[in-house]
Amino acid sequence: ADAAPKPRLDVQARHPVERLLLEDFKRSEKQEMMAKAIVFGQHAPIRAKMERNILAQFQRLPGLESSLLGLQTLLDLDDTIEFEDIFNLEANAAVSTITGPNRSVHDIMEQR
Repeated sequence: ADAAPKPRLDVQARHPVERLLLEDFKRSEKQEMMAKAIVFGQHAPIRAKMERNILAQFQRLPGLESSLLGLQTLLDLDDTIEFEDIFNLEANAAVSTITGPNRSVHDIMEQR
């Protein structure tokens, strides 16, 4: 028999507060889309989703971290400073978390 651990398909929150925080973003997004549909018409939520999808596709070369600044601005997430913004910086890492040890952007592009 296979004793290897099975991957969990349904990822659950580790704490009830984490679950509330994760659901709050989804709930507020759904309410925002409903409000746009009521105020501006049925096309407004579709247009907003298209804008989000377009801004989510902008990326830098492989190996360079994409900031997705346009998407953050659209979602109004650019004016808050989180723990990761200060303490999870690439400059503080012992080994590069983007390219890995001894790999350059050119190596990653050739791999693609």
